[in-house]
Amino acid sequence: MSKTNRPWTKEELQEIVHLPTHLVAIISGDGNFLNVGPTADTILGWEPQDIQNKNIKEFIHPEDIGKTFESIESLLSGSKTIINNFTNRCLGKDGGFRWINWSGKASNGNIFIIGNDVTEKVYFEQELNLQAMVLESISEGVVICNKPGTIAYTNTAEEALFGYAPEELIGKPLQTLNAWTPEESEIQLRDVMETLRKKGVWKGEWLNKKKTGQIVTTACRVTILMLNGEKHFVIVQRDITQEKQKEKEQERTRNRFQTFFEQSILPMEIYDLEGKRVAVNSAWGKLFNLSPDEFSINILNESKAKDVGLYPYIVRAYEGEAVNAPAFYADMSEIFPHARSRWVEAWLSPIFDESKKVIEIAIVLKDVTESRETQKKLERSVAEKELAENRLSMAVNAGSIGIWEWNPLTDELHWDPTLCKIYGYEKGQNPGTLSEYRRRKHADDDAEVQKIIDGAKETGRPYGFEHRIFRVDGEVRWIQGSGTSFKDENGKIVLYMGTVIDITEKKVAVADQSFLSQTSEILSSSFNYLENLQKMADFAARYFCDGCLIDQLHPDGTIKRIVVGGERPGMKEKLFSIHERYPQRYTQEHPLFISLITGRTVVIDDVMEFSKSYRSKYPDSYFEELNDVGFHSAIVVRLKGKENLLGTITFFTSKNSRYKFDGRSKWLSEELAYRTSMSIENSLLYIHSQDAIKSRDEFLSIASHELKTPLTSLTLQNQMRKRQLEKDKSKVLDEKNMLKMIEADDRQLKRINRLIDDMLDIARIRAERLTIHKEKFKFCAFVKDVLERLSPQMQAAGCELSVHLCPEVTVFCDSYRIEQVVINMITNAIKYGAGRPIRVEISSSNMKVSLMVHDQGPGIESKDLERIFQRFERAVTGREISGLGLGLYISRQIVELHDGALFVKSKLGDGSTFIMELPLDHD
Repeated sequence: MSKTNRPWTKEELQEIVHLPTHLVAIISGDGNFLNVGPTADTILGWEPQDIQNKNIKEFIHPEDIGKTFESIESLLSGSKTIINNFTNRCLGKDGGFRWINWSGKASNGNIFIIGNDVTEKVYFEQELNLQAMVLESISEGVVICNKPGTIAYTNTAEEALFGYAPEELIGKPLQTLNAWTPEESEIQLRDVMETLRKKGVWKGEWLNKKKTGQIVTTACRVTILMLNGEKHFVIVQRDITQEKQKEKEQERTRNRFQTFFEQSILPMEIYDLEGKRVAVNSAWGKLFNLSPDEFSINILNESKAKDVGLYPYIVRAYEGEAVNAPAFYADMSEIFPHARSRWVEAWLSPIFDESKKVIEIAIVLKDVTESRETQKKLERSVAEKELAENRLSMAVNAGSIGIWEWNPLTDELHWDPTLCKIYGYEKGQNPGTLSEYRRRKHADDDAEVQKIIDGAKETGRPYGFEHRIFRVDGEVRWIQGSGTSFKDENGKIVLYMGTVIDITEKKVAVADQSFLSQTSEILSSSFNYLENLQKMADFAARYFCDGCLIDQLHPDGTIKRIVVGGERPGMKEKLFSIHERYPQRYTQEHPLFISLITGRTVVIDDVMEFSKSYRSKYPDSYFEELNDVGFHSAIVVRLKGKENLLGTITFFTSKNSRYKFDGRSKWLSEELAYRTSMSIENSLLYIHSQDAIKSRDEFLSIASHELKTPLTSLTLQNQMRKRQLEKDKSKVLDEKNMLKMIEADDRQLKRINRLIDDMLDIARIRAERLTIHKEKFKFCAFVKDVLERLSPQMQAAGCELSVHLCPEVTVFCDSYRIEQVVINMITNAIKYGAGRPIRVEISSSNMKVSLMVHDQGPGIESKDLERIFQRFERAVTGREISGLGLGLYISRQIVELHDGALFVKSKLGDGSTFIMELPLDHD
């Protein structure tokens, strides 16, 4: 046996077993512990006697038993003399496992092994491996080093970045990768540590050295990583050497561009993608006499860019197109008085990044003010020359002035094109002779015109005249003419020249103004507005139409025809008759309804043709009668006052009429409608004011009478008591007499109080301040309570009461105000049906409840059924029944404020039934 394989001596074994920092043991061939060193207690917690003579299987992790015995068998078989770095997990006394790295040797059938506790190292490697699984997927180079700077891990990207395999770097100092000098490294390290302490991450650039010796620049990010309780540093790196070189090149390019930009004699501007100006050169400031800081704009929002037509070119430049914009006027003086405004041309060019994406646009300007002004001067010179040559012709044509010449020696007559046009001659035609001119002159004006011409012949002075002519197409027009004569050296007239202007519109305008003035006088000629409207309609029918209709809109929504104007026999009666017999014709398709609702003037060129669109809505007889009237065209205009719709006014022409509706006719119709509206509104205001005065006077009369009656009674009572006191004091103070006097006074005071309440309610209603306070209550029970309180009055009036109630219902109303209405209904029945029975009925439906009060009084005429609900109105005279005539008016207002209704059914001599309807409460 060689020296290295000799058996250990007893002393050597004893020394090995008692190694102070290792777990040492002797194991038999079958795996039992024969001897254990004292460090078993330190490393695993077992005392040597706890392990001795026990099999190693009891102390090895089940997953590691197989490979452990494989190693033992390999030693015992002699295939290996020594096993190094064999690691397994051994059970500690606390129940946990520790990682032990073993070295072993076989001798005399036993195994001598020495173990080193590597648990912390294994855990560290496991945690590092876990981090490596993530870091290997990162495309950037990653290095992990401990606090002293020793490399513990590199990923695959780091190997590709620097050329070192992981085993070449692990365990080496981080300085291996640095290209800095020691002094620079020290400074860099301090900066990294200080930044990590404050922010937890350091970002910057490092100068590195590859395995080949090449120096590179990397973008570096350093963060802290805790592994196995110890602080480590993760360094992530990316090679930016080419990027840095590219940045330097771009910087050189920018510097060259900046130099060119600043020193260029051409004005330049640069705008970003949002339209903000980011740069402007000094040439631009010189061009407009502005400092760049003075004029800051957003070119995409600048209205002037759109006004001068530059905006479309700006859009094209932002879309990547280089464009040339035509000259425009850049007016800066509106904002800066000291600035210069110039004519400029513009070249717009996009600026791209390396990916050919537009990032900015550049605008280069060229001052073309001088050339522009020179061109303008040339154009003005040419224009002035042309103007001088054509001034007379332009003036004549612009004023529609015709020019004529007549040679009395040859009777040749020449008209220019404008004069031919005035007379209606076709282009190239000419009357040729004076006789043709005279034939076109209106016969009624001939004598007067000839007199003026003859006078001018004698005096030789220029002359002027106005007269009517017949155009070639037969239309009558007014012209204003002037002329002068030219004589030869012998004083003989050899030429007449003159001008002619068509003044028909002027004549018509003067006539129209006169017509409108006369209609205004007619409409204000009397207080009888219907009479005024009739006169106006007849006057209009003689001026520009064949007939006029005025339809008035009443407050209830009905339309009433009040005027028919025209001179045709029987037409007025016919049109009134059609209106009465076909009231349903006013539907949405009818021209009158369209104008009334929309306010638009409706012009109908052919009435019968237009009526076909709504023929199915009306009977055939209606259209037959329209056709008999002979309607042809019509203009319908709404009548409207300052606040209210009043109706419509319709102007129409008949078949074969001498009138034709045009724009002038529409204007006249609208002017007449305006004047008619003002007349109707003023007349209605006058009538209403007279009615108000009458109502006021009647109210004062009634109120004074009604208030005077109880006051007179109270005065007489006081005078009577005074006389009685003077005669016999004891009789006056008798309890029975005192009670009668107090009751009489109370009745009179209540009467006064009721009158005052009615007057106050009227004032509130007129001011729209009558308020209601709603609450839920049982309606039948409420009415029964009111009837019980009124029972003494019914008994005093001799009225027998019968009541018929429906099942109880709930309403949501103002009980005080509804009680006021019920009391009014009952007291009216007592007042007008005294001595006769009164029947009260309550019925209900799903939506409402109805209270009906029947009396057997004198009844009410049908014409008065609505009138009695107006202020100060009663069915009988004030002498028959006392009161202000306000109760029913106030009651209806109260009920309508509750979305209900109050009305009466009655026949004269057959009693009356007053009915109040209120909505039910369904909540």
